[in-house]
Amino acid sequence: MDWVLSLCCGATRKKYVVALLGLEEDQRHVLKHSVSNYKEDKSLRPFSEDTCIANGMELIFQSLDDNADLYEIRGIHMGLSAAVVFAVDADNKTSVEKCITLIGEDATKTKDVIVVLCKSNIYGNESVQELKRTCDEISHGKIEFILYEESRSFLGVHKGINWICNRLEE
Repeated sequence: MDWVLSLCCGATRKKYVVALLGLEEDQRHVLKHSVSNYKEDKSLRPFSEDTCIANGMELIFQSLDDNADLYEIRGIHMGLSAAVVFAVDADNKTSVEKCITLIGEDATKTKDVIVVLCKSNIYGNESVQELKRTCDEISHGKIEFILYEESRSFLGVHKGINWICNRLEE
């Protein structure tokens, strides 16, 4: 990947594009906990970019529309990204169904750095088990599944970001 000069501190950082998928409210949840000074009223559709600085890297989150009509465009963006993050709320059936559909897309199956950030406040939620099974079936162990409660969102999201950074450093 390209090295970029960071003007703010005069240091060089690796810069990576990360595709962020899921329902818009789930994407906003991840961005709120990962991007400094994130503006929650910013439009994410059909496409937006937000930068997260982590572990000496610049991760550029590209929030992509989950609309089925944009399947080919989403595939192109995912093909060019270094990693993919799926944002899902396991307590919301629509969110779970959308995540399962997106994980099943061909563009996802070719990626090596994939994280599912799964928020759930219901202990023993069956949707969580369904998501884990789907991830295991499709990815053969390539997907990092991170489950967290709403009250620990910051820690859960950053655990996923750190996992991505570690994988990209390999």
